[in-house]
Order: sequence, then structure tokens, then C-alpha cells
Amino acid sequence: MHLFFELAGVLADPARIAAGYPDQLGAVMVERFGGSAAVWSEAWRHIRRDWDGYWSDLDLTGDDPLADCWEGLFRTTRALFRLANVPEPEKDALIAFSRMLPELVYARFDGLYDGAAALLETLHTAGHRLRVATFWTEGAARGLLAGAGVLPCFSAPMIALDTSQSFDKDYALLPLRIAAPPQDCLVVDANPRALERARAAGLLTALVADSHALRETLSALIT
Repeated sequence: MHLFFELAGVLADPARIAAGYPDQLGAVMVERFGGSAAVWSEAWRHIRRDWDGYWSDLDLTGDDPLADCWEGLFRTTRALFRLANVPEPEKDALIAFSRMLPELVYARFDGLYDGAAALLETLHTAGHRLRVATFWTEGAARGLLAGAGVLPCFSAPMIALDTSQSFDKDYALLPLRIAAPPQDCLVVDANPRALERARAAGLLTALVADSHALRETLSALIT
């Protein structure tokens, strides 16, 4: 069975990410640019409080969602330097760094729901092919899984915003991309409308609304 996981609301634990991301971002920024980890972390918290102000004119569901995603990451990363009062790199370097920053931060801590990593490892050992189908970028997805120690359990290719050029997963293409029949593909997502589209394409689906539902779903696959 090929298991396609969305990350947000499925594997990624919002509480763990909210708790771990600022301090780990501070550590990354100190390693790269110096300054104070506490100042960098507080700069990030300030940006998160005004998140909509940085992204309000961008449309991740529009004609060019990837360009808007990169622009949003550039804006928020540039703001880090302004708020931390640290000179920013030249523009091309800053653009490149903004796109890799989420992966660097996520890779430093376990942002998955409690117990998810062990269940994923068991599924992988049992012969299931674990895959990602997400609206996150591939780098952010890779970092999240690496931080939890489960990246080796997942198979390529990752279906992500920057690999598919679309915020919405094209479920009809998922089986084609891995050369598998639709009935051998299970989409695990927290979005009922996304699962409706997956079922219309002939894929199996599992709705995960919280960590309890995730454990039930993965445990059922193991047994």
C-alpha cells in the first residue's frame, strides 16, 4: 500500500511546532549570522503575531502559488534581520536562505504528534510505502520528517508545493507518478474536501482530524 500523508493537521503537531520552532530558529540564525538566540527567537514570535500582515496580499491558491510562497518567505526572513538589528545578506543570498530556512529549523526538533514516529517506522517496516502529498514546500516537509527521525522511512517523489507547482494536490496524477493503481493508494488528510477529490480519482482515503484519529488510522493499517 502507498500511503500519502498531508503534514499540517495530520503528522505535524501545531503545539509542538509552536513551542519548538522559535528557539530552534534562534539557534539556526546564531550559527549562520551571530547575534543573540533569544533576540532572533523573539523576532520570530513578533513576526508570527503579525503573520497576516506579511502574507495578506499573497494568494497561495491563485495562478502562481509558488511565487507567492517564495515572496512570503522572503518577507518574513528579511523581517527577522530588521527586528534582530542584524545586517541582512545581499538580496540573492537572502532569497536563497529564506527558502531553506524552514527545513533547517524543522530538522532540529521533533514536530510530529506524540507516538507518530514510532507508528510510521512500524508501517515502513511492514512494507508500506510512505509518501508525502502536501501543500508545504518539499524542504519544509523534509525537515519536519528529518527532525522526527523518520525521513528514511519515506519514498520519493514528494508531492509538494514546489514540486507540483500547485497548492492543491492533483490526486488523479498521484498513482501515475509512482506507477501504482489508484486502489493501492491511501490518502491521509485532515481536509474532507481534499479527500472527496481523492475518492473521485479512485484513491482510498482516511480522515484524520486529531492525534487520536491519526493513531487509530495508523494502528489499523498495522494490524
